[in-house]
Amino acid sequence: MLIFAIAFLLLLSPITLLIVVHQGLSRALGRKIAQRPLSKGMFYASAMFGTPLHELSHAVMALLFRHKIHKIKFFQFGQDGRLGYVEHNWNRRSIYQSVGMFFIAIAPMLVAMLALWGLATHLDIHLVESSRRHLFTPSLLELVSSIWQHALMLWGQIFTFSTTSWLNVLWLLLASLVCFHCVPSTADFKHALKGGLLVGAVLCAAWFASIYLLSNQSELLGWTFHVWLNISAFTLVISVLTMVWWLVLWLLSLVG
Repeated sequence: MLIFAIAFLLLLSPITLLIVVHQGLSRALGRKIAQRPLSKGMFYASAMFGTPLHELSHAVMALLFRHKIHKIKFFQFGQDGRLGYVEHNWNRRSIYQSVGMFFIAIAPMLVAMLALWGLATHLDIHLVESSRRHLFTPSLLELVSSIWQHALMLWGQIFTFSTTSWLNVLWLLLASLVCFHCVPSTADFKHALKGGLLVGAVLCAAWFASIYLLSNQSELLGWTFHVWLNISAFTLVISVLTMVWWLVLWLLSLVG
């Protein structure tokens, strides 16, 4: 069970990396981008498209986990720096609603994944499927290697197709824009961490129970890791795509 819990947290680590990279680039480039009319205008123009998606994903997931929504702002030019927000509360005694905090926090990232999948399907980009081999081994290094290898294969496919035509270059920019505005915020990360610990505990308990209740426990565990492997790999690809949009904004800040 301990290895399962560690592996679960390891599979969540790309989410942490994504947020750290995004926040780091924001601190390094944000002021320069905001000082230039062209890059600032492009940032807010893209935010008018991306921020409503970000906040809508929070709201939908909050409703699914029976949270009470008090106020939604899909987009604003707020003096506090917030482009949008969803105010909600929940019953802290409810395990279901508390687990929901994790999924509400990462909901924008799930939207980014859906957008990538939808656009890839539309442009006939065949994403590489990961191996369905049993990933639950004492060696966590093998798990780390699997995540990075799958992420590199995904990025290789995306990069190859995005450079074959101007239409696919446009797809790459659109995908990076969606990913850029669907990165969970620092506040989202704090909520995800709280909910993630509970999610991990619930999954560990479910795995422990499955040992006694299910005959194909090994197959179920393999499927679980397969799903999380794909989520982790997609998260790393999203991290790269956010850098593409940061690069676009930075280049525009050099122009004027």
